[in-house]
Amino acid sequence: PDRPLCEHVSVSQNIFITASRFVCYLALKIFLKIFFKAEIKGQKNLKDLPSAFIIAPNHVSLIDGFIIYGLFPFSVIKNCFFISIPTYFTRLPYSLIRKWGRVIITGTQDTSIASLQYSYQVLKQGRVMCVFPEGRRSLNGNMEEPKKGIGHVAVKAGAPLLPVFISGTD
Repeated sequence: PDRPLCEHVSVSQNIFITASRFVCYLALKIFLKIFFKAEIKGQKNLKDLPSAFIIAPNHVSLIDGFIIYGLFPFSVIKNCFFISIPTYFTRLPYSLIRKWGRVIITGTQDTSIASLQYSYQVLKQGRVMCVFPEGRRSLNGNMEEPKKGIGHVAVKAGAPLLPVFISGTD
């Protein structure tokens, strides 16, 4: 990529940023539990994963990324980076949280290559990536054919994929 990862998103783990992320995480978790009765099943499967892995959820709603952020354990989220298209994270209010929320932008030929390179860097640093493998939301609720890029990154980085099924957000 033409810019180092640290210029694109916040890679810092300082106490202020981690505390801020935790407060947002907790608020979102409470909101999801109270208003949506959201829950995560199979959390015990996270124990057996190495520190670097890829969260690969299906994608049917604009809130799916927030579901992942609010329901996974904070020990995972504090080391997690997300991939998104520029449609959402280049406009207010989401543009304000893009760098701090570790959202790597993709969507064009140039940004797709860079986002895969950034993803590889994240995984080689022993961190977590969240990528919607279909590359876009499913408008009919059916799984789309996954894009190949993140699979190549997973193999090259030696990072396992954690398939995640999100239901009830459509």
